[in-house]
Amino acid sequence: MRIMFSGGGTAGSVTPLLALAEQLKNHELWFVGTHTGVERQLVTGMTYLTLPAGKWRRYFSLRNVIDPLIIIGAFYKAWYLLLKHHPDVVVSAGGFVSVPLVWAAWWCNIPVLVHHQDMCMSLATRLMKPFTSVLTKATEVGNPVRALTVKTNTFTLNPTIPTILIMGGGTGAQAINDLVSLELCQHYNVIHSTGTGKISKKIDHSHYQSFTLLTDTFAEALSKADLVVCRAGFGTISELAALGKAAIVIPIPQSHQEDNAKWLEDHQAAVVASQSELTQEKLIQLIKTTLSKRSQLESSIKQLLPSNATSTLCQIIERLGNSDR
Repeated sequence: MRIMFSGGGTAGSVTPLLALAEQLKNHELWFVGTHTGVERQLVTGMTYLTLPAGKWRRYFSLRNVIDPLIIIGAFYKAWYLLLKHHPDVVVSAGGFVSVPLVWAAWWCNIPVLVHHQDMCMSLATRLMKPFTSVLTKATEVGNPVRALTVKTNTFTLNPTIPTILIMGGGTGAQAINDLVSLELCQHYNVIHSTGTGKISKKIDHSHYQSFTLLTDTFAEALSKADLVVCRAGFGTISELAALGKAAIVIPIPQSHQEDNAKWLEDHQAAVVASQSELTQEKLIQLIKTTLSKRSQLESSIKQLLPSNATSTLCQIIERLGNSDR
């Protein structure tokens, strides 16, 4: 069976597809992403194909004049890729790069599955939804999580103090980077994923280790963390739930992440902090109080999501790919 995955722009629309690809590796796989997105660094073991990604902005921008032309061009390139590679099914986890591919797949009568993660449906998903092939209503399956088996031994940590993993998602978050301080590192081991193109402070301390992007070492970093400070994307939430990790989540202001964060807060599964209200001093105090209720948070988040999401979605994909068109 031939499967074409697509997602990009953020790691959240890529990592679920990588989890699926791990289980479907005996099939012929392609990944369609952008030329320069974070997905290009994350995708391995599949042939990587590119599409230009236009964006529908709901505010005034001169790019709104140019992007419709980019989207039209992307549709025709997507059509070409589908005719060239003949996938049996197209699978997307969101991102504007996927929209023209899903439209072209529908036009070519190729089955389409779109997996949506967040509590609030994104514009890209709404644009793809009418062209999907799966069922007549939405089905809750959970979120696929990549294998979190520790295969590295990268981090040198002081075993007498807690370890804090700080990350701002696949593309990083400057606002979170700015909260990391020397004082924080005097009390805790700090593993800091800064994000591509983001600026981090020069902190000279034996407890502090910074990386642009955690790829092969991500499973080790997450498993060794006593507490995670992160954004509220659902991919990240799913990985926290898979390992039962206590977290302070800082959602992107005025975004779907605020709905995700409220859902966590309602289930007492994480501590939610407002980006606009946090300072370096307040973060240190919040970490201290959150660690005091670590066990309760770990127990709550571990129970939130189905554990069989990857196998359930793989079964649906195989059923679609083997179906008569």
